[in-house]
Amino acid sequence: MARQFVSTTRFLSYVSRIQEAIKASRKRSRSSDEPALVLATVHACKGREWQNVWFSDISRGRLPHQLADAEEERRIFYVGVTRAKDRLVLSSGDVPSQYLDQAKALIESK
Repeated sequence: MARQFVSTTRFLSYVSRIQEAIKASRKRSRSSDEPALVLATVHACKGREWQNVWFSDISRGRLPHQLADAEEERRIFYVGVTRAKDRLVLSSGDVPSQYLDQAKALIESK
């Protein structure tokens, strides 16, 4: 990596900027009262929001659950996907839920 720089001084300046950025990042993360990671059910997330949300296992038989009321399951899915302020990541197992197709169609229509 050092070969990319024309002088040792420039390389050391680059390393110093990286170190300062890391220190600043650590200060910001320590000053937050929010935990770094929240692992919760959709029901526990009602009324809350986060910058980033990962909604996992959106698979047929899991969401919607085979024995559950379809409209209630749709509301649960809606609650889950509306918790994200900036980024929403959706994942599924082998057989994705039909809700993923609906979410994709909605996103592509905007």
